[in-house]
Amino acid sequence: LDFRVESNGNTHMLFVDGGNNRVNIGSSTDVAATLVVADGDSGQNSPSANANTFVIEKNDNCGLSILAATNAYSSIHFGDSGDTDIGQIFYNHSSDAMEFHANATQIFTIHSDGVVFNEASNDQNFRVETSANSSAFFIDAGNDVAGFNTTSSSYQLAVENQAASGGRFGIRVHNPSSSDTGNILRLTSTRSSS
Repeated sequence: LDFRVESNGNTHMLFVDGGNNRVNIGSSTDVAATLVVADGDSGQNSPSANANTFVIEKNDNCGLSILAATNAYSSIHFGDSGDTDIGQIFYNHSSDAMEFHANATQIFTIHSDGVVFNEASNDQNFRVETSANSSAFFIDAGNDVAGFNTTSSSYQLAVENQAASGGRFGIRVHNPSSSDTGNILRLTSTRSSS
């Protein structure tokens, strides 16, 4: 059994689609979702099966606004049976900074003048991968060390060979010159496979 509420200009301002277990606001729609807020037909009726509980639809630019006071936060929280806010996205309107949290821990913050990782000193490591190296650049937050091609070092900065046998190794400090005569510092090592 369907249920419909009209407004002055909309015949389906609120529409409960009993046969498909859907609630539509603003439109009668074929979108396969539990709750649909629609202002026109986007032409897409099959949202992702993992993201079809709440759908906003429009046949034009479409968006969602979260509005808060200038001295407050806007936020989205992700929870489960073990933690109501295990993941979070915050926007701090006082400092104009956006924070990203995972496992209930602040990981990084986007400020108007840059991005800061581990700003809250939570001992969160930072790692950059390449196509062939899972630790091309690594910062060990707990031990205050950084490394290229390594995740473990007793030095404040370590540069390791790219592979256990062979591979590229080197440090180069260079000025804007088109040849090696422009090198300020160059440390290299050539190693052949055995």
